Order: sequence, then structure tokens, then C-alpha cells
Amino acid sequence: MKVIPALILIIGIVSLFPRAFALNDKTNSRAKTQFNNGVLIAQADMKGDPAKGKEVFLSTCATCHGPEGKGDGPASAALDPKPRNLSDAAYVSTLSDEHIFKVVNEGGASVGKSPMMAAWGGILSQDDIWNVIAYLRKDICKCEYKGK
Repeated sequence: MKVIPALILIIGIVSLFPRAFALNDKTNSRAKTQFNNGVLIAQADMKGDPAKGKEVFLSTCATCHGPEGKGDGPASAALDPKPRNLSDAAYVSTLSDEHIFKVVNEGGASVGKSPMMAAWGGILSQDDIWNVIAYLRKDICKCEYKGK
């Protein structure tokens, strides 16, 4: 009879923290994401899905950055400084995917930019962020990182 209370306890804990115990959780499938002294280290398999990224971008990012990423979303009128024009390939090609990930995940202040750029890491999954980066690269700026 002691087994049943133990099972109820385990089920309760798992239900409180489902992502921590999920083996096939697609929202946390970037298990190879690593940090070194707080800096994100890229992994070769971290390419996102631009189609999924478009959905997230339009529902989350376009409010400030606009549907085409030009920094002209409806909320941009109230922001100072204005959101970045993400369609500016000359600028965005100077940013690594890891840098963009950090900005989206931890907010603009995490890289010395505007604190008006919110941290989305508590709302978006890592997959969502990588998908947005893939969409940004493929359809918004149509550019790749030209650094190292």
C-alpha cells in the first residue's frame, strides 16, 4: 500500500515540472545548447525552421519590429529608441546567430543594447528562438553572418 502514495507523489512532481522530465519534449529539443562562462556556444544542429519562425515572429516580434522586420510595428510609436530594422542586411549580417539568440532570450540589455528589447526566454522555447533566427536570416534580412 505504500506504493500508491509514492506514485501519487511522483505524478504530482512530474505534473508540476513537465519539461524537466520530458524525454521527447520538442520545446526543449536543443539539449546540446551549452553555455561557457555565460556565453552561448553554437552547435552544428541548431538550424531552425523558417516557417515555424515566421509564425512566432508575426505573433511575438512584429508588434515592435513590424511584419517585415523594418522596426515599424504598432508598438514602435511608443518606443524610444525605436526597434531595430531587421531587414537591414548590412547590419544584421554583422550579428552572429548566437548574439541574436542572446538578445531574444535575455533582452537587449544583456548585450548593452536598449532595455526596451524584452527578454523572451521565459516565454519562447529555445526552438522558437532558433526558428525566429532562421526566419530572420531567410526571409527578413536575407543574409548570413559575415563574421568569423
